[in-house]
Amino acid sequence: MEQEGFRILVVEEDEAHAAWLRGFLGKDELTRDVTCERSIEDAEARLGDGGVDLVVLDPGFEGCGGMDVFRRLRSRHPGTPIVILTGNGEEEDAAAAVAEGAEDYLIKGENTGHQLSRTIKHTLERAQRRRADESLQLTAQQLRIAREIQFNLYPIVPPMVDGFEVAGRCFLAEEVGGDYFDYLELPDGNWAIVVADAAGHGLGPALMMAQLNACLNTLALTTSDIGEILEKANAVLGPRMPGNRFITMMMLKIDAKAGVLRYGSAGHCPGYVMDGFGEMKAVLSSTQVPLGVSRGVKFPMGEAVKVESGDVVLMMTDGVFEASDGRGQLLGMERVVEYLRESRSGSADEIADGLYERIEAFSPDSTVGGLQNDVATVEDAGSDDVTMVVVKVL
Repeated sequence: MEQEGFRILVVEEDEAHAAWLRGFLGKDELTRDVTCERSIEDAEARLGDGGVDLVVLDPGFEGCGGMDVFRRLRSRHPGTPIVILTGNGEEEDAAAAVAEGAEDYLIKGENTGHQLSRTIKHTLERAQRRRADESLQLTAQQLRIAREIQFNLYPIVPPMVDGFEVAGRCFLAEEVGGDYFDYLELPDGNWAIVVADAAGHGLGPALMMAQLNACLNTLALTTSDIGEILEKANAVLGPRMPGNRFITMMMLKIDAKAGVLRYGSAGHCPGYVMDGFGEMKAVLSSTQVPLGVSRGVKFPMGEAVKVESGDVVLMMTDGVFEASDGRGQLLGMERVVEYLRESRSGSADEIADGLYERIEAFSPDSTVGGLQNDVATVEDAGSDDVTMVVVKVL
């Protein structure tokens, strides 16, 4: 195990024994620095300054119970490992100290300096492993909390739109991710569907998605113009994104009474509208650069699409068609479109679920756990987040 050297604090009232410990430990190749303190007060001050990896403690201070000294240091500096040095006949207190959190104990006169050195080495190794485990547990806990927060950003149920079925799915490549979908009820009574993808995946893009969620839900209270929503979202989020970050997003507005779809796309991958006969009715291509790339830009709408019974709309992120078979071959747009043609007679839910089954069959490494609010948690992560929204015209 490679180390830069440990910093050891010896707490020993006996001057001669303290000098011997310092001299012996100072020669050890694992030791970078050895400090000796002959009073509890000075030891606490030294610990308070930080930079101590381990304490070697002789708790037999005059006028103090051995356990009292140990407990005092342990309670005030719980993260610092302690090895007890004790005399003959005091093993009971030393064993009690180990039971309360000391790493080990050695009996003076019965242990050579080399035994002390081995004990200290093993103690430090255990402490490092413990700290690493604690750090991993803390990180896992923080990610679980972040995942719960992100799950709450996704819609719980699809919107009830007269004459339409809507089904959304999101499968994350990590505990949290950069893909996002949402349903926004607009002031004019129509619904807007959002599919977005922040560059990358993981915690950073997930934070960007949280910002986007708050921004869109606020803007959707004030206007039914999805071009205006895109423009203002870019104005709000752009200055808050690092220079190498951006968000692609497609926003589709369903005018149920007129049977018309209107959309704007900020650098997002194409969506598709297929009729009930399997013919491609429209390709929903990008109409502007991604959010965060340029300030002050307008977001024009794509050509409106008149829809009829049997038509199917697919919106997605690039994780759908960029799913890999592990040998460098991607699923590709052609296979996605062909699947849409084959499954067009199914319900929106059946089409969405079937598409992900097709991705799983093509890319076995992207298996996921169970759905929660139409958002899946990953057990064996694939290479990217996968998100799709299917709209079926009834």
